[in-house]
Amino acid sequence: MNKDNRTRVVNSRTGEVRYVEGGQSNGPKRDLPTEGPSSAMPAAGLPKEVKASVVDATATASPESGDRSLATEPAAAEIDSSPSKKSVEIQNFEQFIVHAYGKKGRKISLPGKAEKAVAENSQLSEDAASRLVQLAQTDKLFAVPRQLMLVCREVQGYPTLRAALREFVGDVMLRHPIFKQQKLQAVIRNLPDAPSCAEALALVYAGDAMLPQDASGALKSSDQETQRLNAANCLLVWLSDAKQLAATELIESLNTALWIPSARALLDDGARLRALTEIEDVQGVGLVCELYRQQAREKTNLAEQASRDAARLKDRVAALEEELGEALSELQATKSALESLRRERDLEVMTLKTDAQTEAAHLRDDIEQIRSRLLRRLVTDVEQLELGLTALRSPEPRFHVMQDRAERVVDALRTELNKLREE
Repeated sequence: MNKDNRTRVVNSRTGEVRYVEGGQSNGPKRDLPTEGPSSAMPAAGLPKEVKASVVDATATASPESGDRSLATEPAAAEIDSSPSKKSVEIQNFEQFIVHAYGKKGRKISLPGKAEKAVAENSQLSEDAASRLVQLAQTDKLFAVPRQLMLVCREVQGYPTLRAALREFVGDVMLRHPIFKQQKLQAVIRNLPDAPSCAEALALVYAGDAMLPQDASGALKSSDQETQRLNAANCLLVWLSDAKQLAATELIESLNTALWIPSARALLDDGARLRALTEIEDVQGVGLVCELYRQQAREKTNLAEQASRDAARLKDRVAALEEELGEALSELQATKSALESLRRERDLEVMTLKTDAQTEAAHLRDDIEQIRSRLLRRLVTDVEQLELGLTALRSPEPRFHVMQDRAERVVDALRTELNKLREE
């Protein structure tokens, strides 16, 4: 026991140290009376571990709200979660939300019986909704909405409960200052022009968080970092549920928006080694590494298959190039032969043209000679016949003159016919 009769209380999540008046109680443990999830529970006279839970839960309440029951509801959930105490049976949606905020970001579950009861009593009155809004404001690190969304994804067969959880978490996100940007509002509302998952996570993680303040002032820079990380993770679960995104797309979005920018701050090997040895969530790291290893194996297999295909194609290309070379050689030989034939043809055509022209000239000459000869022949024969006719027309016709002329004309024409036949 401390000399000043105070109990030292360490917050297991934030590491914050507080001192509570009064020493440790060594008396027997007693069951605490409860009047429901919103009943105020005094911390005096309780064991030290229970006192710490009550102090932590009370410290998270908003002093401006004026509703002391909201400050003690998480404390009630914290006290009831002790193994030595009976848990308060959750009967409606408000009690479940109070129970979730009492967990302060730790894993929550909704057993089958409680799930059915909450699903049947998922409607909130205006007063209950107002109380839950004020309760959500006490979650400065924004650690609870992600746990609620994880429970929402596990709910099966109760669409009204899923809708109530989504509506509550969506309202909490829309009210929180870290989601004040219009682009993030569009993402949460699932509007057509909303940014992609990676862009939205980058906006949340890189943005300046406008944190609520209490009597102790604004959160420390480390808590601001935690708040941005919790908000980004909550948005990731929200988008995963809203758009049914695959694990590969979720991990790639986280890598692009959160992990790579954070890793760039590790400038030396010492910082990298410190970061590696301070990893606590080994399951998540193992999941990501195994996914990337699987993708690497798939890409390696694809690369090997592509390499084999490339080798086959290379051999095929070489064979085709050889065939192409042979075809080009044959084509060149064919072109040479065709050119030779073309030259021979042109020469032969030219010779034929010359011969034809010569022959035509000879024929024209022969025709001209025959024409001249026939013309002379006809002129001579006409003169002979005219002389014979003149002898017949005289007063004393001389028939023998006509007969002689006619015989000469016949002989001359017969001779000309023979010449024409011989030619």
